[in-house]
Parts: sequence; C-alpha cells; structure tokens
Amino acid sequence: TLCRAHRPNRISELGCVFREWDGRMAEERTREPEVILDVVFEEGLLFFELSNRASIPVTDVAAKFDRPVIAPDGVTDLTKLRLFRKMPFLAPDKVIRVFTDSAAGYFARKQPNIIRVVLTWKQGGKALTTTITHDLRIYRGLPYVIGRGENARRGVALTDQTQTRGR
Repeated sequence: TLCRAHRPNRISELGCVFREWDGRMAEERTREPEVILDVVFEEGLLFFELSNRASIPVTDVAAKFDRPVIAPDGVTDLTKLRLFRKMPFLAPDKVIRVFTDSAAGYFARKQPNIIRVVLTWKQGGKALTTTITHDLRIYRGLPYVIGRGENARRGVALTDQTQTRGR
C-alpha cells in the first residue's frame, strides 16, 4: 500500500489520512491529489512514475515540466513524451514507469537537480491540478547494491560515481 501510518489523524507526505478505528489504525485515501508524478530511485536507477491513486479512472491527464530532462541517448527529451502531453484515460491505481537514467549518468550529464511538474486531469467531470517539485539532489551520493542473487555481480556503488567497488 502507498500509505504508512505513523500518527493517527494526520496527513502523511503521500496524502493519506489515518484515523483511529476500533483500536486499530485505519487508512483512507484523501481526495486530492489523485494523480502524481514521482521520481523513484531503485538500485541506482531513476524512474519517473505517473500514477492515478484514485479508485476511479481519470481523464485528460497532462504533465508540464518546467525544464527538459534528456534521456541517456543524449537526444530524447523525456518531458515531451506523448505519455506526458495528454493521456486520454488513466485507470484506477495505475502506475506507468519511465526509465530516466542511472543516477550516476543523470548527475554526470548535468541534468536538472530540481524539477517542477504541473499535473492536470479530469475526475468525475471536474478539472483538477497540482504542482509537484522534486529535488533530485537527495539521490546524489546514495550507496546501492549492484546485482542480486547467486549469479549477479556483487558490489557497492554511489550514485555520483560511475565506477563500482566489488566485495
């Protein structure tokens, strides 16, 4: 689940409201924002995730970035992908993940540290909008494990280094 309870009757950073109920923590999703664009760091890689956290579909979803983000090919502006310009339909609880770059590559190519995204969509006929700001500097220098399982290359790397150290 997206929500993690810490304190009752508080709104978490993910927009979830927690209420005391029968001596247990019950979670309820708040109404807005239902559509978010998140930056995910996973095993040294960065992804954009566009998601509809609502239990009903949303329509006419668009994400307008304040600056370009260039893909590892050095040419493609990820912010101009059709996915972000206007998506006619986004199913409930749907998450669409877009590979952005390795964290080391992203910082080496001097991509934007701070990204501001204005999201617009319609839900039940009502036009909604939210602005999300991501500071990708929080991922700089994070250690991560390289590979998993028996046959994987093992080592540790830092997000601002392209070299790895084996163990």
